[in-house]
Amino acid sequence: MDRLRTPKKHGRLVLAPSYRQGAFDSHAVDCPLPFRHAGHFRMTYIGWDGTGYQTGLASSDDLLTWTGVGSPGSIDSRYAHIPGITGWEGKLHHFHCAVAPATVPHPGEIEHNEVRGIASATGR
Repeated sequence: MDRLRTPKKHGRLVLAPSYRQGAFDSHAVDCPLPFRHAGHFRMTYIGWDGTGYQTGLASSDDLLTWTGVGSPGSIDSRYAHIPGITGWEGKLHHFHCAVAPATVPHPGEIEHNEVRGIASATGR
């Protein structure tokens, strides 16, 4: 049978929730987006802490063992999710939906308790 049509399952998770109290990915991880950059494998993913979502970044040398990194920032203190990433001029450019508590409950005609926008980060 064609190996491309019959993927090999590895029988284990390659990235699991951290299960650490207070961590952005303490309850669940999902929405993987792996890519290769500068000779290394990277993967953005969504972590859930039981309340909100944050985007994480993990790295790997073999696509099977991943190390997650990342921390919440002020503009995305409530959620950071739905990542998009591209490489340009040797750097990674990461975009995501950033959600923070609203400082004004009526910024327009719609009453709400959060502000949503697109945030970006640049890395090596």
